[in-house]
Amino acid sequence: MCQPQDASTLTAFDIRIDRFDCFNEDGALYNIDKTLATMVHEYGHALTLNASQIDPSKRDDSSGFNDPAAYRDGSYLKAFYDQFYAGGAASYIDRPENYVDEYASSSPFEDIAETFMVFVTGGKPTGSTMADQKVAFFYGYPELQSVRSYIRTNFAFPAD
Repeated sequence: MCQPQDASTLTAFDIRIDRFDCFNEDGALYNIDKTLATMVHEYGHALTLNASQIDPSKRDDSSGFNDPAAYRDGSYLKAFYDQFYAGGAASYIDRPENYVDEYASSSPFEDIAETFMVFVTGGKPTGSTMADQKVAFFYGYPELQSVRSYIRTNFAFPAD
C-alpha cells in the first residue's frame, strides 16, 4: 500500500508491503518476484500521485485519486488518463486486452501503477493491444526509462 502521510500536501508517502507477500508463516522469504513487483507497483503510486502530479487542493477525499480534475497538466497521470480513459473505459470482463491484468482495471490510478510495474519488470511491448500501448506510454518519458534502468540494475532484473 502507498499512502500519503498528509493528504493535504501529497509530498511524502508511506509504502507498506503485506508481510505475507514476502514471508511465509515461519518468517522465511519466499516469492521474491511478487515482492519486487509489488514494491515497483507501490513506487509507481508514489511517482504518479504526488503533489507534482495531483493538485491536493482539487482532490476530494471521497473520490480518492479518481478525479481527473485534480490531475495536473503535464503530469503522467493526466497524460495517461487523457490517452486511455477520456473516452470511457471498458471493463476487464469485456476487454481484457485493454489492461495488463485484472487489478489494473479497478481504476485509472491502479492501472497506471500496475502498468508501470509491467514497464519496469517486463520487456518492451511488441503487440498493438491497448495494454501494450499503455506499457509503451512510459517509454515516451526518458526520465521514466532511467528509473526503469535503475530499478532493473539494482534489483537484478534481467537485462533487456
